[in-house]
Amino acid sequence: MFQYADQRLAAVVEAKSWIGTRFAEGACVKGIGVDCGRFLVGVFSAIGIATPELKTLPHFPHGWFLHKTGEDYLPIVQAFTEVTEEPLPGDIVMFRIGRQFAHGGIIIKWPQIIHAVDPMVQYALEYQIPFVGKDRLFLTPFKS
Repeated sequence: MFQYADQRLAAVVEAKSWIGTRFAEGACVKGIGVDCGRFLVGVFSAIGIATPELKTLPHFPHGWFLHKTGEDYLPIVQAFTEVTEEPLPGDIVMFRIGRQFAHGGIIIKWPQIIHAVDPMVQYALEYQIPFVGKDRLFLTPFKS
């Protein structure tokens, strides 16, 4: 299995291989369709990190995070990560959108990320809309 440095590189390479995959709620097929949560699971499971099984993930319809209080999405990501204060390549950033941490991406080199958002998996920068001023949380699947 990979060492952590190799796994980080593998996560970045795998995330980049999803660029251009269209956004599709509930999907996780590279080159066909994926949503933001399943993108994270797809990337990390592809490099050998234990993640929740796709069939166990709940469906989050468009806009679900705007009116619900509590955390629905974050515990799924926390199941295979731990909080980190210093984001490194291959780590995850979660953004509070609405009332929950409801969107995540994979860090390429902070502040650059790759994330699944309508219309497709793409690069973004932390200071672009809709991330400006949003609470964020850094998580790493590379547990110590």
